[in-house]
Amino acid sequence: MLTVVIVSAALTAAILLTAPRLLAPGAWALRRPAAALRVWMLSLLAVICGLLTTVLSGTLLIVTAVAGYLRPAHLLIPVAVSVLMSAAAAVWIRLKHCHLARVRSVHKAVAALEPHIISRSQRDAFVLARVESPEVFSYAVDRAPAEAGVGARPLVIVSTGMQQLLSAAQLQTIVAHEYAHVRSRHELLLRIAALTEAMSPRWLAYGQALQRSITLLVELAADDSAAARAGAVHLANALAAVSQQTGDPSLDLRAERLTLGEWTLTHRLQVPADFRVA
Repeated sequence: MLTVVIVSAALTAAILLTAPRLLAPGAWALRRPAAALRVWMLSLLAVICGLLTTVLSGTLLIVTAVAGYLRPAHLLIPVAVSVLMSAAAAVWIRLKHCHLARVRSVHKAVAALEPHIISRSQRDAFVLARVESPEVFSYAVDRAPAEAGVGARPLVIVSTGMQQLLSAAQLQTIVAHEYAHVRSRHELLLRIAALTEAMSPRWLAYGQALQRSITLLVELAADDSAAARAGAVHLANALAAVSQQTGDPSLDLRAERLTLGEWTLTHRLQVPADFRVA
């Protein structure tokens, strides 16, 4: 049992200490962001399994060691179970609090925009809503709140400022990008990353590295999906135009990244009907 504790603790510590450096966004992650996301999630799963194994094995080891000095020894079992359940409850409450806070912030933002929604277009997979605003923005909500008036369907929001800035072909890639976030459950990954960062000690770099990497990789993965389905050239031009309008240099870097990849020629693509805009 002691061997199990030592091995699981050592492996968990190795992942926590080396993952931030080994999995930091590099050349391979920039080329294959979806694969990098999976590797990060596998590392987190390994950490969780390692911590559970270490704690459970350690508790059993302590109970076994102390049992020889106490009578009746079986009373230690409910005590150990109670301690573990209390610790699990404390972690669950913290996670639930962080999760609800993030959900409430999303719902509050959508509710604030609801009076400014000027049109809703029912698509097969989501609802495309146009918001009257001179600001250039777009985003997706995987489960819209009741205030949005679209039921529990995913909601893709595009401002009229964005629509006026881009051509129809470019706007299609933005819609495809936002839907890629919904289809790939990127909001869930972002929540997991935020919760992990909130639960990690400040001196441990793993939680912060996970959140930074996931935040970047979900955007790159959505870019790749949109480029493959609606045209890399149009998406790169759209990102460059939005960057010029908003002053966000990261959009220029994402646009440049798209120009370095190999994509199906735009004229050979059949853009799905869900992404087409008038």
